[in-house]
Amino acid sequence: MESTSAASTSAGFTAIHSDLAGRVYSGVPHGDGGHEIAWPSSQMRAEQQLEQPEDGFEVTLDAVAKSESAAAARAGSDGSAEPSYPGNIHLHPFVRLPEVNPKDIHGVFRKEFALAPYFGRFSPMDSYMTLRRLFAKASLTAKDIGTLIKEAEILANYATERLASPCSKCTASYLVRKLSSLLMVFDHLVCALELLGDKMDAQSWWAEFVRKFHTDYHLPEAGRTRRARFLSRLVNRLSSALSVYKEGRRPALGEVIDLKRAIIAEANAEGQLTNPLWELWMDDDKAFFSSSSDSERPSDV
Repeated sequence: MESTSAASTSAGFTAIHSDLAGRVYSGVPHGDGGHEIAWPSSQMRAEQQLEQPEDGFEVTLDAVAKSESAAAARAGSDGSAEPSYPGNIHLHPFVRLPEVNPKDIHGVFRKEFALAPYFGRFSPMDSYMTLRRLFAKASLTAKDIGTLIKEAEILANYATERLASPCSKCTASYLVRKLSSLLMVFDHLVCALELLGDKMDAQSWWAEFVRKFHTDYHLPEAGRTRRARFLSRLVNRLSSALSVYKEGRRPALGEVIDLKRAIIAEANAEGQLTNPLWELWMDDDKAFFSSSSDSERPSDV
């Protein structure tokens, strides 16, 4: 299935991103008037690394259960997870994207840099932090766009070096760790593809890139324990989402939000994704729903 997916990716990519490039400036308007999400005065540096999926990352049963029940509750008649989110789902900080004026895109993604031998980025968190800041903006400047291209190159290079190794122990908990790591990288890269269109030169490298990663798993969901069943379901959801990312597009935005929440919220203290900076994303998530709830309350006037 992996080779079939890669072939279809290569065949359909030009049409998809030619269309995206023609409408990148008609992005979703942001209700915050263009202000960025506030940053804490001090940002903690984490020692754990995303690239070590053997080191005990777990998603708790409660986190997975909440994610699955929320997705089921929101699902529309067509299976979409998007219709019942409060407010405009496109504004949720896990999926929102800024506007980009094609005239401000001066650089081009460098395949030779992104897929070159590893150049030393130890963790993807610096890139994630930079892209969190950029994606919170209403629109990107030419300088921002240059930064976006650079960080996309760094993430592609990081994933090629750190995340492409074959599965060493394909238990459900290991696969949750590995696929979670890949989903975070793929999501940021596909967001860059959506924003920059042809300037990402995806048809020259994307199919080759995604073939490096085995993500096609389906685990039986009738495990002996509650934990085993939930982890198997999460593996299957992550695998399904990654198959969509490999086509150069994002899954249903509600599913992206739920999966990111499950990945980030309940990582334990020993985990591969453990990093105090992830709390910023969870604060963003809480602020979005708090703001949406406030806006839906009836006025006292």
